[in-house]
Amino acid sequence: EIHYDRGEKYGCGREDCKVGCDCDRFGELWNLVFQQYDMQKDGTLAPLPKVGIDTGMGLERLAAVMQGKETVFETDLFMPAVQAILGMLKGYSYGGDKEKDAAIRIIADHTRAAVFAIADGVMPSNEGRGYVLRRLIRRAHIYGRKLHLESPFLYKLAPVFSDLMKDVYEEVGKQAKLAEEVIRREEERFIETMGRSLKVLEEIIERHSIAGEKTISGEEAFMLYDTYGLPIELTCEIASSRGFCVDTDGFKEALERQKELARVRSAFRVEDVEGFEGLAKTQFVGYEETAVKATIVGVREIDGELFVVLDRTPFYAEAGGQVADTGWLKDDDGNVLAEVLDARWFGDVIAHKVKAVCEKLTEGMSVNAIVDEARRTAIMRAHTATHILHAALRNILGEHARQSGSLVAPDRLRFDFTHPQPLTEEEIEKVERWVNEVVLQDIPVQTFETSFDDAKAMGAIALFGEKYGERVRVVRIGDVSIELCGGTHLKHTSQVGIFKLLSETSVAANIRRIEALTGLEALKLTLEQKATLLSVCELLGTQPERLKEAIQALLEERRKLQKRVEQLEAKTAMAQVEELMKKAVTVDGIKLITAHVPNMSETALGQLADAIVSRMPQCVVVLASTVEGKISFVAKVSSEAQAMGVHAGRLIGEVARITGGGGGGRADFAQAGGKDINKLAEALNKTKEILLRQLGRK
Repeated sequence: EIHYDRGEKYGCGREDCKVGCDCDRFGELWNLVFQQYDMQKDGTLAPLPKVGIDTGMGLERLAAVMQGKETVFETDLFMPAVQAILGMLKGYSYGGDKEKDAAIRIIADHTRAAVFAIADGVMPSNEGRGYVLRRLIRRAHIYGRKLHLESPFLYKLAPVFSDLMKDVYEEVGKQAKLAEEVIRREEERFIETMGRSLKVLEEIIERHSIAGEKTISGEEAFMLYDTYGLPIELTCEIASSRGFCVDTDGFKEALERQKELARVRSAFRVEDVEGFEGLAKTQFVGYEETAVKATIVGVREIDGELFVVLDRTPFYAEAGGQVADTGWLKDDDGNVLAEVLDARWFGDVIAHKVKAVCEKLTEGMSVNAIVDEARRTAIMRAHTATHILHAALRNILGEHARQSGSLVAPDRLRFDFTHPQPLTEEEIEKVERWVNEVVLQDIPVQTFETSFDDAKAMGAIALFGEKYGERVRVVRIGDVSIELCGGTHLKHTSQVGIFKLLSETSVAANIRRIEALTGLEALKLTLEQKATLLSVCELLGTQPERLKEAIQALLEERRKLQKRVEQLEAKTAMAQVEELMKKAVTVDGIKLITAHVPNMSETALGQLADAIVSRMPQCVVVLASTVEGKISFVAKVSSEAQAMGVHAGRLIGEVARITGGGGGGRADFAQAGGKDINKLAEALNKTKEILLRQLGRK
């Protein structure tokens, strides 16, 4: 090992201070690991056939020594970011406060890590490496809050690191804008989440205060963390400021229980393969053939379902997002012995879920395994289309748009990809056009096997999280796409037929989903849409090219009629002002008017309440109307009544709750809705009692 002695002033002062001491005097720069043995299961050490020396050097530590800096954060690798943070703090100089300096260093370190992770295709999420990225960004933001940086600010540091590193790490420079956008959105999402979680925390503190308790339980702290995303550090900090403590041991226990549950759920289920142990690996021949002669080597009944294993099969078993083939097992005369409903991998064995037609399927029986070719072709259309779609997204949105999940089925395709925001209408149109243009170019689709390293050297895209062996299958579509893929594909892009994009939605933070149709399913949808278009044109008495103008004319006519209805309603409402004013009752110096006015819109109801208050000072008006079984409430409170403590929003909220509804609003005006018409009279009658409570008389 090589250690650097920074001098006595950094030491602990003890006489036995030396290399390995916990103080800051000695820093390790370099170490060597001599690899000589392979530890066996019984603990014995077996000599390696080839020994080696693994050497590791701390590049940033060496830079700190060479530049004469106390820590790596003062070197030219970090100082530009530190200076940027200091610029946000205004008036603070680095080195003036240990806690503030530590916060600045954590912010710089975590932001750089986030920039590199995003450039590498990671997006904030709730699992895996995406969760690590989310925690980095959120932890850095929390330390920013300690420096009174409460608005999004980390994203402003992203360009600093992109500029610093782009010459050596080209991808960091290319994805600079993406990193900035992803970090900004994650900060905004975290601030929004904290807003909700802090309200819940306040409710917990208030509840404990009423009960005379001063401890927030571990379960409560975990709920804030797990459900609302509030870090335990922030919970402890806020609780402490209010004179509370947090059961952190209980929190750790709850967290460990969740981790254990996750481990159990994700653990490999041994029982999944137990029924097929001892069977030889199934030979899959489905890339070349869709009908083969095969021998039944295993028949198993599992949970009431019948599975058949063949020595060789053309049936593709569900994997990589592609659904399984279906088809038939037939005898030599063409009689169906069993209908194949599904095919699944159990270890190295492909088991066919079947619905038997003959009395007995036995081991050793010879069968003809036949795939439903029409369905297989439809699946291949969708699968090849997903590869083209992936290329289109990377071409139009940027290389950060990477596959994060898919479903390839005969009737549709679903493609999940990383992207921080919704696609615009223009981008959606570009993607659909791009895919269809590639389809029309009739580009050959090539599939071949090669080594994993050679495939990567060709530029083949490998999906993160997938396990690949030394030999991999590559699917190349000309210069458009090259991916590692074990699925079944077309021979030419033109066989996709039509690609029709149905929707683009969000499935998680920074994960978008496209659903689409291909081939005959896309044609079917197109014909249905055409039929709908012609039907609407017939109803409106126009032609397709003039449909837009016809609808606009219809909407304009509707707008005019609606305005006329509102005018009539307002006139009707105004005619009732005098009559309603006569019904006023005096409640502790305030005139209260309550009434049920049937078949009146909320707008007209509000206008009626306004008119009454404008003519009658020191009053409260609560009106209700019923239209098509729904109750609408409005409350209007004069300025004089407000001064006496009456609040329209709270008043109408209580009234509406009696009918199973709710609502609220300002002190002077509020609206609400109700459900149970049978309780409307009771609600209006209770208004006086509620008003007295607001006035402090009850």
